[in-house]
Amino acid sequence: MTTNVDAGRIRPDASPTVDARGPKNRDGFSLLEIILVVTIILIASAIAIPSFVRSYEGARLNTSARTIATASKYARNMAVLRQQHMAILFDTHRNEIEILTLGAGAGRSEQGVFLDRRAGHDRRWDADPEQTTIESLKVRPMENGVRILGVSDFEGRQRYDGIYWVNYYPSGMSDKYTVRLGDARNRTVRMEVDHISGRFSVEFGR
Repeated sequence: MTTNVDAGRIRPDASPTVDARGPKNRDGFSLLEIILVVTIILIASAIAIPSFVRSYEGARLNTSARTIATASKYARNMAVLRQQHMAILFDTHRNEIEILTLGAGAGRSEQGVFLDRRAGHDRRWDADPEQTTIESLKVRPMENGVRILGVSDFEGRQRYDGIYWVNYYPSGMSDKYTVRLGDARNRTVRMEVDHISGRFSVEFGR
């Protein structure tokens, strides 16, 4: 008995056969692949992180320089607008700057009273009837890791050990001075103010 087979057609109910010897689907990664990826990440991090840290620390030094420039502009503007003497203290011990407003006629004696009381030496002035008209308006610390290295006051107006006193006048002028900042990596910024225009010239160094 002969059976005819139509080789050109496949029955609808026929299922394709799967070769058990063919490739299998793989899920996940091999241990070698994971180790390779982790190694690449570690190498990239070792290159990128030090650069990021240096950039971040440099940004803090720049931010502190901008803080001083902004404080100087504020003191100058307030002196002109109020027609009143202003001052900025550069405190190397507390590592901060402080903007002050000075009452009429506040001279060196009154400045000495203010600085002593600021340092906690009130007992020296218990019997002194003089009341200071100097008031603190704003205090701005330097960024973490940035230090005030010193202030070169060309008129010799340092009033207290480690504290530098810079005056701003109703005319819009100020004392002429230079301030230096430094960070933990020994990078420095030197800022010199033009006492007439108020502009700063900034010099970066190591």
